[in-house]
Amino acid sequence: MIFEAGQAEFHEHGYTATGIAAITARAKAHKGSFYNHFASKEELAVGALGAYAASQRLDMLTDPKLTPAGRLRAHFTFLADAIGGAPVINGCMVANFAAESSDETPLIREQIAAIYGQWSTLIAANLQEAAGTRQ
Repeated sequence: MIFEAGQAEFHEHGYTATGIAAITARAKAHKGSFYNHFASKEELAVGALGAYAASQRLDMLTDPKLTPAGRLRAHFTFLADAIGGAPVINGCMVANFAAESSDETPLIREQIAAIYGQWSTLIAANLQEAAGTRQ
């Protein structure tokens, strides 16, 4: 329950504006319970980012049943529909965290780099395959 509460708070308010007290209040848990599960707010944020990234269906970019163009179209249609149905204030959690990250949040920066790295690699592979230049 604490993890889900953290995800919601981070998505609604961002990393900096979210405090452990808000997370535990939303989870209806004691503050000490937070530290039984997570070493820090940053550790929870890394997990929340990973879960959010997994929900963005990067697996669509490797669907062997579709052509490269079909995979890209399906993925970006999914993203447009997902973002279109969400409150504008929330936006993309990865992009929001990227805008907030700093030298003081190295674990978050590493997670963001990994997410964007995987996403860009998959997009590039589809573009190369579509162009017939995949090596």
